[in-house]
Amino acid sequence: MFLLTTNTQLTAQMEKQVNVFERLWQKIDWDNILSIIVSKSLLILITSIIFFVFYRVGKVILNRSFKKYSQVNFVNETRTMTVKKLTESIFQYAVLFFYIYTVLSIFGIPVGSLIAGAGIAGIALGLGAQGFMNDLITGMFIFIERQFDVGDRIKIQGNGLTIEGNVISIGIRSTRVKDFDGSIHFIPNRNIVMVTNFSRSEIRTNIDFQISSNTDIDLAEKLILDVNRKLNQKLNSKMTRSSEYLGTIQLPTGQIVLRTAIYSSNLESTALTAEFNKAYFEAFQNEKIELPDYFYNPHK
Repeated sequence: MFLLTTNTQLTAQMEKQVNVFERLWQKIDWDNILSIIVSKSLLILITSIIFFVFYRVGKVILNRSFKKYSQVNFVNETRTMTVKKLTESIFQYAVLFFYIYTVLSIFGIPVGSLIAGAGIAGIALGLGAQGFMNDLITGMFIFIERQFDVGDRIKIQGNGLTIEGNVISIGIRSTRVKDFDGSIHFIPNRNIVMVTNFSRSEIRTNIDFQISSNTDIDLAEKLILDVNRKLNQKLNSKMTRSSEYLGTIQLPTGQIVLRTAIYSSNLESTALTAEFNKAYFEAFQNEKIELPDYFYNPHK
């Protein structure tokens, strides 16, 4: 009898709970919810399309503007590319910010009130954006001081890292550098402590020809001068000034060498040295001038 009473009570409680859920389910306005989901989805879709079109049009306008700007004769090409990359970076972050702001507003989140109530600084710290602000400030100083431009060959040191390569882009958050093996490094601007720029000043590369006691020095000097004259005309655009034959030099080791100096940017030095060495070697071979096995010793 007791078990029957207990089962009856349990059944009544379950039926009561089921009735409660049924009433709650029936009170839900599914048509309204579906309408809200559809309307919000359409608004987000339309917003996404508008911002996408705006972003693409903005990119086209920026590209055309900088292309026209770069056609001015006195404008430095690397500086123009640097400004272009930085402007594109700022534009991308601005579009992303306003897109997120608009989407949150569609969902009814009072973004403006949150920012006004908590303060921009508080929001930045709350979101962990302190590093971003450091990147932004450091990036602006890099740009204003012209520490390097897009295309420059640099070496970056800081926070235990050392990276050398060519600058691909300078952004408000990070700098991209392409290493000589093809890898691309994304370096937060705040980690750039010391920069060595190899592309700003002229460098001199010396090519030393070791001679032996049997070397015809007069003929060797004549060939060197002939090669210099031809390559100075051919490679004039790659050199900062014409190469010079510096004559007979005695090294600290006591060796006697014939020295030629090549003047160029660091980016061009390796290719120019190879070009001059090839021309010298061919000229010496044609005249059968006797040279040691290691006949040159290029150094900077």
